[in-house]
Amino acid sequence: TLVPKNPRCGSSGIENLPNSCWFTQDVPVIAIDNSGGAFSGRLYGTFYNWTGTFMQVLVVNSTDGGTTWSTPVPVAASNDNHDQFAPSLSVSSSGVLGITWQDRFRDPANIKYQPFAAFSNDGGMTFVNRVALASVPSNPRITTNAFTYPTVNVWSGNTFYALWQDTRTGQSLAWIGGVKLQ
Repeated sequence: TLVPKNPRCGSSGIENLPNSCWFTQDVPVIAIDNSGGAFSGRLYGTFYNWTGTFMQVLVVNSTDGGTTWSTPVPVAASNDNHDQFAPSLSVSSSGVLGITWQDRFRDPANIKYQPFAAFSNDGGMTFVNRVALASVPSNPRITTNAFTYPTVNVWSGNTFYALWQDTRTGQSLAWIGGVKLQ
């Protein structure tokens, strides 16, 4: 289901980010586990779904090359009913699935967002170690720029790096951060 359009923001073929005039595309991201571990060969996909009240980031997996897909698994905590968007994922050389996304759960008004990361060691069935990548929330009402890319990520050894859009300076800029796993 598509996010409803905000008539204040003009017309576009791209979904609106609720409570703002930013636009965000729901472009699925796919990764493959090439680790040689227990889930080697598994495909993963992430996207957001409009639940009717908020955008929810989900992950699916396929063990048969994409012919069939698992039931979608929510990435955020079960009590997170704020918008989640711009997801991306990748798999480490040891088989850890890492995902990044923007989340508004720390803002009761569901406007300001922060990038988060979470990790799965069980083939995408559960996600743990939810980590805020930015210490400062961003406000999409500062600028009218669009979300032009998802929260991109990549592994280097046991360090998970991410790139995200951030408005802490009053402009929409790219920021980079990371999480080192033990």
